Amino acid sequence: MRQGNVLRVFYKERFVGTLAMTANRKAAFQYSDEWMENGFSISPFSLPLKKQVFIPTKDYFSGLFGVFADSLPDAWGRLLLHRLLTEHNQNIDDLTVLDRLAIVGNSGMGALTYEPQKEITNENTTNNLDELAEQCRKILNTEFSGKLDELYVLGGTSGGARPKIMTEIDGENWLIKFPAHIDGENAGKMEYDYACCAKRCKIVMSEFE
Repeated sequence: MRQGNVLRVFYKERFVGTLAMTANRKAAFQYSDEWMENGFSISPFSLPLKKQVFIPTKDYFSGLFGVFADSLPDAWGRLLLHRLLTEHNQNIDDLTVLDRLAIVGNSGMGALTYEPQKEITNENTTNNLDELAEQCRKILNTEFSGKLDELYVLGGTSGGARPKIMTEIDGENWLIKFPAHIDGENAGKMEYDYACCAKRCKIVMSEFE
């Protein structure tokens, strides 16, 4: 995979600014003129709304500002990406942080999107949840899975450590979590009970089942 040097950052289809790799593998950022006119600071402490090139001074996020690092997948997504690239004979170590953001593109769960997007799979997807749960189990146990591309399309850019997919059921968008290898058989019921408890305590909860 060819390393990318420049990415355009968008918020609700509005051009926020540009990310570019520096010689020392930092991701510099500059707001667009359009955003400077009627936008806002996307990270008040690190990226105030000023016309300048910002370069990270810390190495907390592999050369990214935290607001962009939040767009990257967590443990499950990183595992899927590593397995997927290996299966396609590509070395994950060759990817820059901008390459990783380009793979997220417009499929991440956050408000920011990135162009140009890098497509690494075009597989069709299935909504057979029992089958997907079994394939998640195989991947976590480092077994072969014939549904690796599909799982990445459905949930490779999501956050969190647990396997999950984002899908549509009866016209509604749902995030579906599957157990990790360290979870017991009742992990899903336990999380459901906690969610019910939180709702009864008047904590605002997303719809869950």
